[in-house]
Amino acid sequence: MTYNIDEGKVIKDLSARLEKELDGKLFSVKDQVRLNASFAKILYGDVVVYDVDKKPYALFEVKGFPKAWTLRLQTDSSFSRTLRIQGVRYYIITDGVEFWIRSSEDSEFIQADFDSLIYSIKEGLPALGPTPNLDDINKAIEKASSVAGLKQSNAIMRFVGRKRTRPLFKTDGTTGMIEFANTKAEDSFFSFLLNGRVPTKLCRFTTRHNLFLLLKDGKQNMCSIVCMNDKSEENYSDDKVGLKVTAKSTLFDNNNCFIMSLMPEEKSDDLTMWRLYGDDAKGVCLNYEIENRHRGRKLNGDFYISAISYGVDEKKHPELDFLKVILNTNINHWHFHFKRWEVWKHFFKSFRFKDEKEVRLLYISKDKSKEDKKWIENEESGIVSKMLLFKMNPTNEFPLRLCNVIVGPKAPEPAKIAEQFTFIVMQEWDKYFPSSPIVIRESRINEYR
Repeated sequence: MTYNIDEGKVIKDLSARLEKELDGKLFSVKDQVRLNASFAKILYGDVVVYDVDKKPYALFEVKGFPKAWTLRLQTDSSFSRTLRIQGVRYYIITDGVEFWIRSSEDSEFIQADFDSLIYSIKEGLPALGPTPNLDDINKAIEKASSVAGLKQSNAIMRFVGRKRTRPLFKTDGTTGMIEFANTKAEDSFFSFLLNGRVPTKLCRFTTRHNLFLLLKDGKQNMCSIVCMNDKSEENYSDDKVGLKVTAKSTLFDNNNCFIMSLMPEEKSDDLTMWRLYGDDAKGVCLNYEIENRHRGRKLNGDFYISAISYGVDEKKHPELDFLKVILNTNINHWHFHFKRWEVWKHFFKSFRFKDEKEVRLLYISKDKSKEDKKWIENEESGIVSKMLLFKMNPTNEFPLRLCNVIVGPKAPEPAKIAEQFTFIVMQEWDKYFPSSPIVIRESRINEYR
């Protein structure tokens, strides 16, 4: 291949070939086109294919030794910006013999023959190389775990490398995506990644009024994630892995994601937790047990549970760093995609909250008509959001069972409060759960005023 070519002849021949192959019905071909956009680099297209709306769709540049030009252009951000603003789907460098193409999904060029290039343009498909096999995928995942310094790398690799009768991954040539073959496989992958053991006995600090409503109505509430104190929580994981989400999709997803923040049972009469989350020790601590012991994080219905994965510092969060490397991995222009990201992204938090040791119960609402919901307004922030209610009495729709309650050490009359809540339980709960009585007692902390 030489640098010196007759560019005029190549442009003329290329235009004729494109007009013949694209047959002029949905596409038109022009040569010597200038493309420019405000505050972006001007591009000169030797040959440009326009779509049915007369917008530039594929741009060809004729250059001697095209491979060398691709290496230079794929690092030019201003060039990429112009293509994006103009809506150009395909950019091709050619000398008339070799064709190097990149589609809007990629920053790198890939070599293609003329027939496959035409097929991609006609069908609107990404420019792809050979389909990755399982070995290619496993190597990419192993490399990502090494780059991120992932401690649970061995567990992840044992999971993806396990021999199976059915494939663990599938590929989609219309999108260029590598995905898990089914929901169960992807949920298992995230379970291995989250790694931390899920205790079967958990606790939650709240106000006495919330306990009163729970015992009176026999319903457990869960608020949407928009009510969280951590202002960055809604977008923390998306930002860390570099995913750009639209404001509209974020609004819908976050308002249909409901959580309950829990802790391991050993935190249930902890003074620091009382002061932070127990209404300054005037509230109550509810102790729960998971109804069914399990290994994974998926519970019955649309409930999920896991210990939270915390970052190490401001910049480092190995689990999310690992996912970021995977999402940015390019295997012959094929890319990884997580269909279950909208579920599992809510189990990662900033290092600033790691002392909480949160275990999170999550419920994804499908906006079902049968869901018992109401709107609430947060008194402190003024934020309004949905709250869902799940029956615990008489039939338990909720995956946790309330076992006992501790009244805070700073409650005004702890003995009388415990006595009266016990009476409500006797009146409203014991007839439904005679074998599982709810014990209500005072805190054993005596030093706090």
